[in-house]
Amino acid sequence: MTARTFNAHVSAGLYHLQPAQKATVIAAASAEAIDVVTLDIRKIRTTRQGLQQLGKALHLPDWYAANFDALFDCLADPDWHAGQGLLLALDGVAHWPDADDLETLLEVLAAACEARQPPTAPLWVVIDMPHDNCAEFPSA
Repeated sequence: MTARTFNAHVSAGLYHLQPAQKATVIAAASAEAIDVVTLDIRKIRTTRQGLQQLGKALHLPDWYAANFDALFDCLADPDWHAGQGLLLALDGVAHWPDADDLETLLEVLAAACEARQPPTAPLWVVIDMPHDNCAEFPSA
């Protein structure tokens, strides 16, 4: 992936990203003035703690209640995080403490990405584990 191709070649969405690609993808996003947030969630012990860490890392508004509905509402809001877009890179996803809640988290993230398609500032989320409902991040 090269600079000035990120936004044109990769639709907003939830993707699996191979660890070897991470630095290249982050550099390509940064080169296009796409904000990048990385978060390692390997050490969380509860879903609530994970949602709190997401809120803190993403600088979500004060009303964010660290639950799935609030996460979607914040991420899908076109007035939140305007600009060229946001790339959220999550590491340690396989360590999420509750498998059912992990499924819900991934559904929420995918739905928020869908809601943030252009012309609004797009949202890309990349996770470090393969998942049935998660395509491989495309290379260009």
